[in-house]
Amino acid sequence: MNIRKELFKKRLLDNVFTIFSNVSYPLIYGRSDNLASAQVVYNDMTDIVDNIIMTPGQYMRIENCVNKSKFLTGIRCDWMDLKRNDYSLIKSREFQHEVLFETEYLNFLGAEFAYTSFLVGGEEYTEIKELKLLSSLIHHQMGNAIPVIAEIVPVGEKINDNNISGAVKLAISIIQELGVDAISIPYVNFESVKEIKTFAKRPILLKINSNNKSEIIENINQAKKYIDGVVLGENFFSLHDYRDTIKMLKNI
Repeated sequence: MNIRKELFKKRLLDNVFTIFSNVSYPLIYGRSDNLASAQVVYNDMTDIVDNIIMTPGQYMRIENCVNKSKFLTGIRCDWMDLKRNDYSLIKSREFQHEVLFETEYLNFLGAEFAYTSFLVGGEEYTEIKELKLLSSLIHHQMGNAIPVIAEIVPVGEKINDNNISGAVKLAISIIQELGVDAISIPYVNFESVKEIKTFAKRPILLKINSNNKSEIIENINQAKKYIDGVVLGENFFSLHDYRDTIKMLKNI
C-alpha cells in the first residue's frame, strides 16, 4: 500500500465536495489576456478552494506562498497542441501529446499530485500511446509514487454527440485499471454522470470548462451527489466574478 496515495484518496472521499482550481492553461494555450493569471487566482482563492493545479513555472514563482497554503498543490505534467489545432495555429490535424515531467521531478518540486490528460477517440495507434504515457507516469518511481489525476479529453473526428458518453465511460473503465488515483471527466449529460457513479472505482471529478454561470450551476446541481468534486478549467476563469461563483458552488 502506498500511504501517500491512500491519504490523497481519503482526502478526496472524506471531503463532501472538493474543488480543484486548474490554472495550468498557459502550458497548453500560451499567455492570454482573457484569463486570470495563476498569481491572481491563487491570491483570490486561498480560502475557498481545496486544491490548485499549476505548471512548474507557476509553482516556482509562488512557491513560498504555496508552502504555507492550506490546500494541496498539483503540477500539470503534459503538453498537447490539440487546442491550437482548433484555431489553425498548427496546420497538421494530427495532434501531439506528450508527458513532459516525470514524477521524480514533481517530487523534487514538492508537488503533492500530478495532473495529466488522457485523450480518447483518436486512431488506434494514438490510443495505445495514451495508455503507455499514463501507465508510465503512474508507475514511474513506484517507491515514492505521487498520486495521479487523469483528465479524460474526447478528441478527433470519431467523437460525436451520439458516442461521446460511451467513449468517456470506456476510458474510465480502462484507466482505473491502470491505477490512476482520480479521474476528471467532461460533463456530457446528467444520466451519463449518474451511470458512471455505479461502476467507477476511483474518485470522479467533473471538469467545469464553461463561462456560462447559469449552465455551471445547473450542471453541478444535478451532478453533485454523483461526483466527488470539480476541476475548474480555463474558460471558468474568464468569468469576471469567478470567486463569487465558486462560493455559490460550495453552497449548492
